Amino acid sequence: MQPSPTTLHRGAFHQDICRDWVFMALWLFIIFVSVVDGFLVYEHRAFITDNELNPMGRALLFLNQGNIWYLLTAKFIGTVASCGFLLLIHGYFRHAAILVACAVATFQLGLLLFLWFA
Repeated sequence: MQPSPTTLHRGAFHQDICRDWVFMALWLFIIFVSVVDGFLVYEHRAFITDNELNPMGRALLFLNQGNIWYLLTAKFIGTVASCGFLLLIHGYFRHAAILVACAVATFQLGLLLFLWFA
């Protein structure tokens, strides 16, 4: 027996809702890790010039004479831009948005583990 078109439509609708929830969870995780990273920079600002490993971060610290505000501003702008771009992709290419968000979230997970255990 074949499922009715209404049943198929409900299944597709349910699948779309699940994809949206997965995307939103990944998107929020990316933001969460960025906030944790920024908080740790602020919390360890007294010795961040010695501990920062990112060459771009080191350059921003050098440009600001060891102050963290250029670095935090760059982190904030990067997070807003990347998460905004993910929302744009999600609006036009939902399947691709899940893949891109998974890739970014994977890198963010690596960053979180590095920040937590290193």
